[in-house]
Amino acid sequence: MLSKKRFLRFLIGQSPLLLVVIGLSLLLGVLLDRMERNRLQTLINSDIESLATELREAVQTGLHYKELALGALVVTAEIAPEMTDGEFEKIALRVLTNHPAIMSVSVAPDLVIAHAYPSDRNAMLIGLDYRDLPDQLPDVERAIASETAVMSRPFMSVQGRRAVAIRESIESTDGTILGLASIAVDLEAFFAPIIAEARQARGYHIAIAAPDVGTFGDETVFDNAPRTLDIATNGLQLSVAVVPDGGWPVMPLVTPSRLGIMLAMVLLLWSGHANYQRNYQWRVVVERLEKGIDALSSGFVIFDDQDRLVHWNENYEKLFNKGSVLRKGMTFADLMRLDMKHGIYRVPTGQEEMWFDQVMNGHRAGEESAEVELADGRWVRMLSRRTQEGDLVGVRFDITDLKRAQLTAERMSTAKSEFISVLSHELRTPLTVILGFGRLLKARSAQSSDAAQDAFIADAADRIVQSGDHLLKLVNEMLDYVNLTSAMPSQKVAPFELSEVLTKTSAEFKGMAEAKGILLETEPCEAKVAADPVRVAQIIENLLSNAVKFTSSGGSVRISARPGPHCVKVTVADTGDGIPEEKLDAIFEEFSQVHPSGTRRQGGTGLGLAITKRLVALQGGDISVQSTPGVGSTFTFSLPLEEQAAA
Repeated sequence: MLSKKRFLRFLIGQSPLLLVVIGLSLLLGVLLDRMERNRLQTLINSDIESLATELREAVQTGLHYKELALGALVVTAEIAPEMTDGEFEKIALRVLTNHPAIMSVSVAPDLVIAHAYPSDRNAMLIGLDYRDLPDQLPDVERAIASETAVMSRPFMSVQGRRAVAIRESIESTDGTILGLASIAVDLEAFFAPIIAEARQARGYHIAIAAPDVGTFGDETVFDNAPRTLDIATNGLQLSVAVVPDGGWPVMPLVTPSRLGIMLAMVLLLWSGHANYQRNYQWRVVVERLEKGIDALSSGFVIFDDQDRLVHWNENYEKLFNKGSVLRKGMTFADLMRLDMKHGIYRVPTGQEEMWFDQVMNGHRAGEESAEVELADGRWVRMLSRRTQEGDLVGVRFDITDLKRAQLTAERMSTAKSEFISVLSHELRTPLTVILGFGRLLKARSAQSSDAAQDAFIADAADRIVQSGDHLLKLVNEMLDYVNLTSAMPSQKVAPFELSEVLTKTSAEFKGMAEAKGILLETEPCEAKVAADPVRVAQIIENLLSNAVKFTSSGGSVRISARPGPHCVKVTVADTGDGIPEEKLDAIFEEFSQVHPSGTRRQGGTGLGLAITKRLVALQGGDISVQSTPGVGSTFTFSLPLEEQAAA
């Protein structure tokens, strides 16, 4: 270990070398400073050009969305040219809600403004004829002559706001010009989020100047020698001025050259007392590690590669109420024997040795993760891992509250399933009676001379049977759900010809499809699968029922099967409503409905696809869906081939 005097003598003895190092560091610093300045300037120029591109794209995108909003207004005006003020205000309110920067919306049949919103701020515009406004007439004529939206030059609006107007002609189906639709965009509200987002992302103070209406953003930019770039987009000529936050960069206090000098000095100093620091820092690290372990809220313990106790923290001792039992050097087996003797764990009576062997086997594996119950009713999660040196590190957590919550949730889930099962069974008995009498009424021939009364009775019987069948289907769905969520759902797996089940099941939906004017096509294949034929028929029924239910008249439903090397792929495709992309991940969940109002109108519990997915999984297959809203949906599920299941 070096003393201070010896260390100083060491530095003095190396002074020639120190002078050489300092001289080289200064020379290198000058070169690095020059390179750093050039690099910073290049980066700033590139960054500002990239920023200008992003601003132009942001302005283009924002104005494009405003043009789309205007286009929607034009389409509405073309469809309903005689719209009322109330109808117009609903449309205009939606436009202003979706586009806060739009300050007003107007429609001018025959170039005379008939509707303007907000009405309280634009009442003076009603009845205004664009032909009487020579300063706006050129832009109006451009909009009429163009097939797309046209934007005006920036101007000061009658509300005192700086704005631009976007106009588009309203045409009849034969191309006749019916009038003009306009939106006024508040430039201040439009540029504010674009500037704020760019500043947050890039770290620049930004100002945007537009001709005739002045500057938007931080006007103090012009007081700090800004970098100015011109951008043109959508007919707007804009000037962008930027200044970095904190001003333009200067060479920092610590440059690479100065840092090189400091590093050289640090290396010389470090070489003089490295041995002393090495030993001291190692001791500090060890002490900090021990204090950190002791500060853990969970129990912590370490056994060495000989399975001897090395270290533990206070919470480990408190968690198990071990008291004075712990001793460094005792083996894990001895510790467990003492724990059993003091009754720390809840061990089944008469199974003490079996329990001890299970604990020891998990401990020797070195990858232990278990939950154990203590004698006082608390629960502890035990996690253990072996290090590369063979030591075993263990962490112990008190999970009593979590375990009790889990047990309570399991009991509630069981109670819920039992309640649904009992309720469903209790509903089936009166339903059987209702359906029986309903079918008797349907089979009853006319008994009176009153034709109207007989027709009423026949219609009532039809309604009773249809409603009863629907309710019975819902009850059966709930029973299936309870059965499939049980630990051992019932099914009988056997090899069978898939084409027979597919053809028979699809035939049951022919009448329903024809009644709705839907084409139902079936394309089976010759393949033997190993599954429960009843469950497979139920899967097909659920998918066909949904396909027919949500396909409009004139559409089609197609069910087909294709054998593969290991399984058969069954596909049910329809030309129905389709499913939005954001709902695809949720449609197989319990009580999930793609269109809640539509589902209520069509009927259903939201369990059909959840049951279908469980049934497919029960057969050893999987199910997927592809869908495009307005085009249709395709559900595909797989079933194992007979030889594949046997293998």
